[in-house]
Amino acid sequence: MKIWDRVRKESGRVLIDSFFKGLSGITRLAPMAKPEAHGVEVLNNISYGEPGAEHHLLDVYRPMRRSGPLPVVLYIHGGGFRILSKDTHWIMGLLYARRGYLVFNINYRLAPQHPFPEGLKDCCKAYNWVVRNAARFGGSLDQGWILAGESAGANLATTLAIAGCAPREEVWAREVFETNRPPNAVIAACGMLQVTDPERFYRSRKLPRWVADRLEEVSFSYLKNHASDTRLPKSSQNNLNKSSQNNSENKTLELADPLVI
Repeated sequence: MKIWDRVRKESGRVLIDSFFKGLSGITRLAPMAKPEAHGVEVLNNISYGEPGAEHHLLDVYRPMRRSGPLPVVLYIHGGGFRILSKDTHWIMGLLYARRGYLVFNINYRLAPQHPFPEGLKDCCKAYNWVVRNAARFGGSLDQGWILAGESAGANLATTLAIAGCAPREEVWAREVFETNRPPNAVIAACGMLQVTDPERFYRSRKLPRWVADRLEEVSFSYLKNHASDTRLPKSSQNNLNKSSQNNSENKTLELADPLVI
C-alpha cells in the first residue's frame, strides 16, 4: 500500500472515531439526556463474562415504573467491529427503555486486536447471560425477546438470531441454540451483513473514496485471520494477507456473512 493511501485511511479512521465519541459525549451533557427525565433508571457496568474485563460489561436500562415483567432487548453497538462501545450508544438503551423495554446494552471485544470471531463469541456469551438473568432485573423473555443493533451491531444481532434458531458446529454458537430461547424479533439497522465482500457496495456505483476506505477497513480489521479464504475478493485477500495470522480454530467465515448464510 502506498504511503499516501496509508495516511489517508488512518487519518480517516481517527477522524470518524473522534467524531462519534465526541458527538456522544456532547449530547450526553444535554438536560434531556438524563435518564430520570424520561422515567428510566440505569445500572452500569455489570459483568456478563470475565470478571474485571471492560469488554465483558453491560448496562441495564429499565423503566422506573413497572407493573409487571418487561419485554427484553439485547442491544449491540455498531462501529465497524473496531470502535465505540456501550457508553457511546447510551441513547439506544434510553430510547428502548422509554418504550417499556428492559435493555441490556453490551460491550464486546473489538478488532483489529480481537478479530473475528472474538467479538461474536462475546455476544454469544452475553446472549446466554441475559437468558439466565433477565428475570432478576424485571424482564421476561415470554413478553418479548428482541435482538437489536446498528452497523456492526446489526451484523452481530443477525448472526446471533441464526445461532439461536439452528444448531451450529462452533461450541460458542451452539450454546446459544441450547438456551432454547430463540429471539422473537431482530432489529438490524444499517447492517454490513456481508463483510467478506466490501466491494459489493461500490461495484455498480461509485462511492466517495473515504466511504470506500471505511468499508474496506471493516473487512481488513475484522477478518485479518482469514486471508486465505477463497470467498474473499482478490483485493481483500491481498490486503488481508499482509497481516494474516495462523488460526486453526477458525476455518469458516460463514457467521461473518449472515446475509448469505
